[in-house]
Amino acid sequence: PEQAGTSMAGFRWTIQTIVLATALAVAVIGLGLALYFVEDPATRVGAGLLFLAAIIWAAGRLRVVEIVLESVRIDPVEERRKHRNLRATVDLLIDDVRRLNGLAIDANRGFRDRAAAMKEMESIETHMIDVIKQIRAKAGLTDQELAERRMAEQKALEERPVEPGDSTPA
Repeated sequence: PEQAGTSMAGFRWTIQTIVLATALAVAVIGLGLALYFVEDPATRVGAGLLFLAAIIWAAGRLRVVEIVLESVRIDPVEERRKHRNLRATVDLLIDDVRRLNGLAIDANRGFRDRAAAMKEMESIETHMIDVIKQIRAKAGLTDQELAERRMAEQKALEERPVEPGDSTPA
């Protein structure tokens, strides 16, 4: 439960904060009016700087930045991306698309040998198919779930009995 006279981030309405908030509001309105109505450029700059100084002073004394940041702060646990591995794989696919497009443009404009460009484009296409398979395998899984899956697969490989004539290492 909040105490009487307090609100977000421990902000307390006192005579001083009311005076500072009023000064901030007057300075913001004054800046807007000065920029809109003053026609002489030198006077406009001078008035603007004076109002800006008053805005910075009042906002600093009121801790406006901290209050705003506190009100929009996201929980750090929620802020972390849960699917970084999937995102990195999607980024690989996007990079391949860009390379493919660049090669096609260069080949069409005559900046690259068409046969060499086609061969490289086929290589990129093969890589894109592999990346899409990786995306499918990672879709819907968090980084932690992927790590647990990899560890379980590694453990299963290590525990697998070696058959005579089996050339795959355990």
